[in-house]
Amino acid sequence: MTEIMYRNGRYHYARILRWFGAVVLAISLILISTFKLLGPDQDLYVYLGFLDAGNYTQHKYRFEPAASLFREVANNDALIFFFLFALLGIGLKILAFYSLSKNFLLVAFYYCVTFYLLHDYTQIRTGVATGIFLLCINDIWQGKWARYYLKAFGAVCFHYSALIIMLAYPILRVRSRTFFLLLPIAGILLALADAPINDLIRTLASWDIRIYNLIRSKQGPPGEISIFSIFQLSYLFMFGLISVYCHKLDEIDLTLFKCFSLSLFLYYATIPLHAPVITYRLSELLLIVTVVLVPNYIGYFKNREALYALVGMYSLFQLYHLLFNVKLLSSVST
Repeated sequence: MTEIMYRNGRYHYARILRWFGAVVLAISLILISTFKLLGPDQDLYVYLGFLDAGNYTQHKYRFEPAASLFREVANNDALIFFFLFALLGIGLKILAFYSLSKNFLLVAFYYCVTFYLLHDYTQIRTGVATGIFLLCINDIWQGKWARYYLKAFGAVCFHYSALIIMLAYPILRVRSRTFFLLLPIAGILLALADAPINDLIRTLASWDIRIYNLIRSKQGPPGEISIFSIFQLSYLFMFGLISVYCHKLDEIDLTLFKCFSLSLFLYYATIPLHAPVITYRLSELLLIVTVVLVPNYIGYFKNREALYALVGMYSLFQLYHLLFNVKLLSSVST
C-alpha cells in the first residue's frame, strides 16, 4: 500500500512538473515572438506594412479574416498584433504536444529548434493554422468529423492553404497502412512525370481563370524545387525508418504517420505546378506532425540513446537549413 502511494505521489509530482515546464516554455516563446528578440524575420516588414494605416487598402485582400480581425483588435499596434498570433500559435501547439506526446521534453526541443522559427516566429498565420491542425489529430482517429471540420474551418480563417486540411479528412480516415506506405511513392512518380502532368493541370486550371491566375502568380523558374534535395531526402529517410515499424504504432502515432505520408505526397505531386509557394505551404501544414511523431516513435525502442543523438543532430541540421539556406532571420543571414 505504501509503495503504491509512493508511486502515485511520484507520478503526480512528475505531472505537475511537466505542466509547469510547458507553461514556462509557452510564456518564453510567446515573449520571444512578440518582441522579436531573435531579430527581424523574413515576414516582419510585410506585417508592419499591413498594420500601417496607409498601406491597409493594398494589403487587406492578401490576408485572411483572422489577420484583419487581429489588426482591428490590436488597433494597429504591432506588439499586440504579434502577441495575439504568438499566444494562439504557440499556446495551441503546447496544448497539442502535451496531449499527443510520449516524450514532451524531446518534442519541445525538436519544435524549438525547427518549426518554432519557421511557423511561430516568421510565418505566424501558418503557425496558428498548424496549431489548430495538431488539435485535430484525436478527432481524426476517433472519427469525430464535426469537431474536425469546425477546427479546420478555424484554421482556414488564419491561412487559406489550410483548405487542404478540409479535404484531407476522408483520406486520413483510410484504414489501410499499405495505402499510406505507397502514397509518397505515388507523389514521386507524379513529380517525375512533370511535363504531361503539368500540361494536364494547366488545362484543368484554365477552366477557371481564378485558379489559373493563382498558379501563375505563385510560379517560379523551372527547377526551383528540387525533387531529391538533401533536405527532402532526409524526410524520405525518416519516413522509411518509421515505415519499418508502422505496424506497431498506436492510433495517435498511426494518424500522425498518415499525415506525414500525405505531406510527402503533396510536396512531390505539386512539383509539376512549378509554384514553390503552393508546394511548400501545402506540405508544411501537415509536416508539423513530425515534431510529435519522431519523438513518439523513439519510444517504441528499448535502446534509445543513439536515436536521441540522431534526432538532436538532425534538429541542428534543420536549424542550419532554416538560418543559412532559407534565411529566416536577416540578422543571421546578412
